[in-house]
Formats: sequence, structure tokens, C-alpha cells
Amino acid sequence: MPVVLFLSVLCACGTGRERGNREVATGGGRPLAVASASDVPGCFVVGGELYGYVCDVLRAYAEERGRELDFTAGSSASLIRKALGEGELDAGVFLAGGPGNGMSCPLWTTSYVVLAASGRLGGDRGLAGTVGPGRVVMQEGFTCTVTYGQVLDSLVGARLYIAPDNIYELAAGLARGESDFLICEKGEAAVAREFIPGLKVVYEFDEPVGIGLVFSSEDPASYHDFKEWFDTYRSGDAHAALSEAWSGRSPVGLFGGSGRSGRVPGGISVWDGMIREIGLREGVDWRLLSAIAYRESRFRHDVVSPSGACGLMQIMPVTARHFKIDQRLLSDPRVNITLAAKLLRSIEESLGMTGAAEEDRLSMMLAAYNCGIGTVQNARRIAAAEGRSPDSWEAVSHCLMLMGDSSYACDSLTYRRFRGYEETLAFVADVKRTYAAYCRTVG
Repeated sequence: MPVVLFLSVLCACGTGRERGNREVATGGGRPLAVASASDVPGCFVVGGELYGYVCDVLRAYAEERGRELDFTAGSSASLIRKALGEGELDAGVFLAGGPGNGMSCPLWTTSYVVLAASGRLGGDRGLAGTVGPGRVVMQEGFTCTVTYGQVLDSLVGARLYIAPDNIYELAAGLARGESDFLICEKGEAAVAREFIPGLKVVYEFDEPVGIGLVFSSEDPASYHDFKEWFDTYRSGDAHAALSEAWSGRSPVGLFGGSGRSGRVPGGISVWDGMIREIGLREGVDWRLLSAIAYRESRFRHDVVSPSGACGLMQIMPVTARHFKIDQRLLSDPRVNITLAAKLLRSIEESLGMTGAAEEDRLSMMLAAYNCGIGTVQNARRIAAAEGRSPDSWEAVSHCLMLMGDSSYACDSLTYRRFRGYEETLAFVADVKRTYAAYCRTVG
């Protein structure tokens, strides 16, 4: 039986929040609600997924605090300020010099560059000499810079256009010859070059653009909690790698370097072709595999976790041995993705949930992918012993939590304690939400 599709939209917003204590600062399990203003560069969508330095930093914080990230890009600055004042948002992302209520944290300093298709000259010819009478497209956010006025003064012979489109769509249009040059933030340029062959940076602007995170004045605890976390995080290796990638300086690119494809608008990652092929062969929806790859590795093929999980899909060596594959091959993306697909099929067969609701079956499969089929089967047995349906994810997820509660005992069963239930529940919710987004945006 093929892995099922899950098409529901999963989103939630917390309202009516209490404020001022450590439990609230770390979320109490509710989503971290953040919105970025429309003039903030470097927060953008490709294939239904958010990209950018700021997005990745906030994801890291949310994961550390055991929360989901509810992030909206391109919002009205005035609406964000209103939502912050009413406590409907935890934080807003603004350009430096935005609303200053004393609870703002500088996040990132970036700059703009000019992209062109290969064959265009750059180098020491200056901006006017490089662009000439060409067609130049830019996003609205660039008009908020001092540099924009200089561009208007210097590019008197060029045709200038301000476009509201997604940066990826603009870059794809650049590659197709619909424009000659594209002005975008350097992290956006890095992604465009990773996804679309034949683009290059031909000019770099000097003006620094600062981006900051502003917290609601009603929630000082969240501000201090984030600031404490960020002060530690930005001194570590993970942040250094993130900065390198989003500045465009990373020698291996944002997605591990190899496997770059001739991507077209409407895809998900540089691995689309390979994942589609393997998903079709193994009977697993390629968008589900992509959602897992995004959650596990952010589409990086050379990641190894502290526990030894490897590659795009974070496959453990024991899984390779189970399927009689040399674990030294786990860094090969094709092997890694194939093992993930085979593991999902094996889990589905082991669960034997014929007739169960598709959402429950998918949730159970993802939980088993994360914490092991044995742990999920234990939780299902506890659910049955408690008089609840072992095919209900609501019941089984509750029993996973009970398995981590040292004060709980099920007298009729023997089972192993499970301390990692929070990570598993977050994994299931995150993958399902990403999968739903991919199902809405790609076929």
C-alpha cells in the first residue's frame, strides 16, 4: 500500500496570552508567531518553504525551545506594529531603525547585489558601465535604501522596474531573458544561484542593511529569553556556517554543493529529480520525502548528527544494516533517500493500520521514523490498555508523553521509558505542516 497523502492545512495562532514568566517566555508549547515587514530583504519563499538567514535563526530558536515557528513574510509594517501592541505576535522583523520600543535585538547585517545571466560583464566597469541601457528589476524593499537614490541618479540610460514578485520568480525570469539584471539581497542571490544555473553576481553595493527583531512591549520575558539564547548561539559553529551560507561565501553552497539541477519555478529543492524518481519507484510521495529531508537536514547531504544519523534524511547506520547496505554509503544522496523510502514502507507495513484515518496513519509513520517503530508500538499498546484506540494519533501521542512521565505506570504492560517524546511530537507536526505546504504548491 503506497504512503498516503496528507493535504490538510495545519496552522494555529495563539491569542489571549498571559505574560511575564519563564513558562510563557519559552512558549508553553504554543507556536512562536513572527512576521517580517515587506521592506525586509532575505525572507522569501521557494516551493512553499521559507528561506533566509532570519528564518533559519528563528527556526533554530524555536526548535531549541520546543516550539513550532509560525512565520509570515512580507507583511505591512503598520499591521505588524498593531499586532505586537495587541499581543497577537511574539515578534516582528524590521529594518534597523524600525519601531524602537526598547525590546529590539539586532539580527543580521546584509547588503544588495546585482545578478545577471552568464555572459554579462561585471568587474571594474562600475554599475553604470555594467548595466548600460539594460532592463533592471528590483524588489520594493530596495527602494528603502540610500543606494536606491544613487541608482536612479547613475542609471539614466537603463530601464528600471520595481516588481512585487517572489525573488525566485524574478531570478527565473532573469535566466529566461525577461530582464537583464536583478537587484536583490546577497542571501537571495545565493539561493537563486544555487537553484538556477547560469546566474552570477556582477556588482555589489556598499551600503549595509541592518535587520532586527522587535518583541512586543507586553512580553519582556520573551525578549530577554531570545536575547540570552542568541548571544550564545551566534558564538557557535552552527551560526558561523549559517552566516557563511547566507552571505554567499560558503564554498559548498546552501544545499551541500553537489546535485545542483536545472530547476524551474514550482519545485522544492535541488534534489527534486532524484527524490521524484526514488519516490515513484518505492511508492512514496516525493513531497513527503522532501518534507522529511527539509526537517532533518535542510536539504544538506553531508550532515551527520551527534547520534550518528547521516545525510539528507538523517539515516542511522542500524537502518543501513537492516536493509543490508554498507553504512559507508549513507553520505550518497541516492542511497540515503532510497533507504528513507524503504524505511517508510517498512514502517507502514509493520503498523498494519488498515482502515485507519489517513492523517492518523501518516502521523504514526512519521513518529516511528523519528523514534523507532518499537516505541510507537509500545505507545499503541498502552493506548489499548487505557481503553483508547491504538489507531488514533491523538491517543498514541498522549501515550508517548505518558511514557516519558516517571510517575506513570501501566500495570498490564512492560515497556521502555521514552524521554524524547517532545522532539518526536514536534517532528511529526513540523513534517506534516511542510508536507501540506508542498502539496499545495507542487505536483
